[in-house]
Amino acid sequence: MNIHRKGRQRYVGMLAVLLAALLSGLFFGCSRPGKRPNILLITLDTTRADRLGCYGYAEAATPHLDGLAGRGVLFERAYTTIPFTLPAHTSMLTGLYPPEHGLRLNGKNSLHPSIPVATEQLQEAGYDTGAFLASFVLGA
Repeated sequence: MNIHRKGRQRYVGMLAVLLAALLSGLFFGCSRPGKRPNILLITLDTTRADRLGCYGYAEAATPHLDGLAGRGVLFERAYTTIPFTLPAHTSMLTGLYPPEHGLRLNGKNSLHPSIPVATEQLQEAGYDTGAFLASFVLGA
């Protein structure tokens, strides 16, 4: 798969916006100048926001998520590019829409190695990265 120059420029711009948003809001434990912030991306597939305390549900039993949301960036309006786990997460980590990255269904195909993802960009910047998954469709 070959990403056109215009698409690549848009990708870089979208990725820059994503990383700027993450970096600007997640300064956990950054007391020394020059210390990089920790970045924690939590996605809760098929979880209704209106059942979490950080989104106003008084009866929620989600104190740890509420605490993280209070100290980090909480997105009030987030929309998926597609209602399938694998292509939606691929869009979040590449800044590309499903027709651009080529993944449209769970369990079908994989991301072409020429398409960079945010975790690779963070690794190049010296971050240690990892993922903890409960969804088999994201395992690879």
